[in-house]
Amino acid sequence: MPGVQDLAMTTNATQLREHAEALFAAGLQRLNVSIDTVDPARFSDVTRGGSLDEVLDGLDAATAAGFRRIKLNAVLVRGTNHDQIPELLQFAYERDAVLRLIEYMPIGVDQYWQESRFIPVDSVRQDLAASGYTVTPIDRADGPVGGGPAEYWQVVSPSGTRQIVGFVAALTHNFCASCNRVRLTADGRVRECLSEGGKSSLRDQMRAGASDAELSAMIHTALYGKVDGHGFRAAPSGGRSAFVPMSALGG
Repeated sequence: MPGVQDLAMTTNATQLREHAEALFAAGLQRLNVSIDTVDPARFSDVTRGGSLDEVLDGLDAATAAGFRRIKLNAVLVRGTNHDQIPELLQFAYERDAVLRLIEYMPIGVDQYWQESRFIPVDSVRQDLAASGYTVTPIDRADGPVGGGPAEYWQVVSPSGTRQIVGFVAALTHNFCASCNRVRLTADGRVRECLSEGGKSSLRDQMRAGASDAELSAMIHTALYGKVDGHGFRAAPSGGRSAFVPMSALGG
C-alpha cells in the first residue's frame, strides 16, 4: 500500500509455526511477541493453560522465515514473574531479540489488579544495578525500529553480554504527551486513549452513509481531543477503563 513504511504485528506466537513463512512473504516486517515468563508452569498459569513450547516453536519458525530483532513484551507482575527478569534477559539475548519490560496497567481485570502486584520500571533498573548489571540510557534514535512508548537502555550483564532493553513506564512516567498510538475497536470505535475515549463509532457512521471526508473529520476530532493524561490511578478500583477488556480495545 502506498505510504505504508512499517508493518508490524503483536502476537502470542502460538500460530507462528504454521503461518510465519507466509506472513513474511506477504510483507510483514516486524513481530512483537507477548511472553511474560520463560518458565513453562508459570506460563501455563499466566495464560490460563497456554503452552510455552508452542511459543518457542513459533519464535523458531519466525526466525527461520526471516524475521529479525523480534521484540518480546513482558508485563511485570510482582509474585508472578518479577524474579524472572534475568532469565528473560538471557532468553532475549540468546535469540537476538529485544526485551521490553512493561509496567502492569489496570485494564480489563480489575479484580486481579492490586498495588501490591505493581512494579515500577525504575525499581527494576535499580535492582539490576544492585545485582551487577550496568544499565545505561541510549538515545531514542539508536533504539529499535518502530518507535513507540518504550525508553531504551543498554544493559550489560555481570558476564559481559550486551543488549538493548526497552522499559515501558506507562504508569510511573506516562508518555501521554508524545503518544502516537490509536486503536480501532472490534465494534468500530476509535479508541484514542486506553483509559478514555471510544465515543466515535466509525462503523455506525459508515452504515449511515458517511463520506470519507466525514469519517476523516471524525478521526481528526477524536485524536485532537485526546485527554492530556490517562486516568489509571484516578480511582481505587484501578482506573476508569478497568472493566474494558483488551480484546475489546484492540491489543
